[in-house]
Amino acid sequence: MNRKSLIGIIAIALIVSAAAAVFASTVSTQWVDYSIPLTATISAGTSSLTLTSDANAAVATTGHNFGAITVGQSYEWTFYIYNSGAVGEFITYLPTSYGTSQTYIIIAATVVEYGVPGQMPLPNLVLTGTGVSALPYALPEKSTSNPTGGFYLMPTKMIKLDVKITVIQLDGTPISIPFLIAGAYVPGVAPQ
Repeated sequence: MNRKSLIGIIAIALIVSAAAAVFASTVSTQWVDYSIPLTATISAGTSSLTLTSDANAAVATTGHNFGAITVGQSYEWTFYIYNSGAVGEFITYLPTSYGTSQTYIIIAATVVEYGVPGQMPLPNLVLTGTGVSALPYALPEKSTSNPTGGFYLMPTKMIKLDVKITVIQLDGTPISIPFLIAGAYVPGVAPQ
């Protein structure tokens, strides 16, 4: 190959690469937007809590038998509360203790996880709008004078609740504690 041809090929290669560099620097970002309509209907403020033994909100629970218990020991039971209603509810419980003349048991309920059914816990789901800054959160006792005192459970959300009983004194007879989960819907009120 002669020298003129070689110089011509090099010159063409330089022009092509310079043109490619100019073209690459002028390419603009291309966006593809997808429209996803959000729709809703008007609700009359229906409340509905579902107590389940599983994180999928599929198996209802109506209570728990701790079996044989002993003075000085603590026992735990875990279940889920799913808000399947259309409004948020403030979650509390009763009683915080149980006793008769010879029996005394302390009861504590703690929110240990927060999320949506089938995806408990969601590590990136923040507690914004719940009235709580961090978990675990000790549920307060139900108070009719303070219905907004509990954990605010938004619609379609779920909490995992750990109930712990600590046995202080026993009289030897079977125990049946009237445990209650309370959900208070207060129209127009929700934490920010």
